[in-house]
Amino acid sequence: MTAVKDKKKRTTRRRRRPTGTKQGKKVTRKTVEKYPIPQGLPYDTLSYILFFTGLLLELIGFFVMWKKDEMVVSVITIVVGLVILIPIAIYRRGRDKKKTEENQSA
Repeated sequence: MTAVKDKKKRTTRRRRRPTGTKQGKKVTRKTVEKYPIPQGLPYDTLSYILFFTGLLLELIGFFVMWKKDEMVVSVITIVVGLVILIPIAIYRRGRDKKKTEENQSA
């Protein structure tokens, strides 16, 4: 009877990672220098203005569509907001960030 009990698998609890670790490895000064934490906002103010303008145009378009006044106007405002303004606002981040990196290195 005791042999049957010994054959059962014993479940062990996994140990939790200690705080201040990254994927089980301790964070050292070298990793902090290699991967610095970005400071400030990720986008510039014009990108935020474009994004929220596109979002506002979408909301206006959906409201006009809900009221069933002008379907053509509502579709055009939704397309302009969703397909044109929001992608431009997102794309501007990479372009402006590259320019600032080139200016800092020069």
